[in-house]
Amino acid sequence: MDLSLTSTGFAYRGASGLPTTGVIEPKRMGIPRLFYIKRIITRILDQVDPTLVVMEGYAYSAAGKQGGVIGRAFDLGELGGVVKLLCWEQGVPLAIVTTGTMKKIMTGSGVAKGKQPVRTAVSRIYGITPTKDDETDACGLMTTGEVLYYDQGPAECMARKKGIKIPEVIHGKTI
Repeated sequence: MDLSLTSTGFAYRGASGLPTTGVIEPKRMGIPRLFYIKRIITRILDQVDPTLVVMEGYAYSAAGKQGGVIGRAFDLGELGGVVKLLCWEQGVPLAIVTTGTMKKIMTGSGVAKGKQPVRTAVSRIYGITPTKDDETDACGLMTTGEVLYYDQGPAECMARKKGIKIPEVIHGKTI
């Protein structure tokens, strides 16, 4: 999942084996927005029954650039907390992966500039072109999760995992 307050991207393997992607675009603000996103993600988790959710780590600098205020970073943190709690409540393991790790797996460079390199990789690997950057990143995160945690995925991505520190997985309902 590529979390965003205005366009949260998600991706999962569809029945065909290809990624199914989409975005959640709430028209609300504040707590109603968080509730809306949580409700849609709950439906997706119930439908897909994933063995792992991979979420992009926070990009607070991007949040500051978008809104120009630190409050936007706090709002994004709240959304991340909602998703973390939701995964924990549903017993779905959660991995938080940096943008750099995802870009390294998808493009071969953890510092690839902008969104286009990942978009190009997703299109080349899967033959699909998501319409939104958030969908593209979510597809990259899905692939990164498969490569790092299940040791499977496109050959070019598998070849890039050497030397990457695998982030810890947070397991749900382990009190």
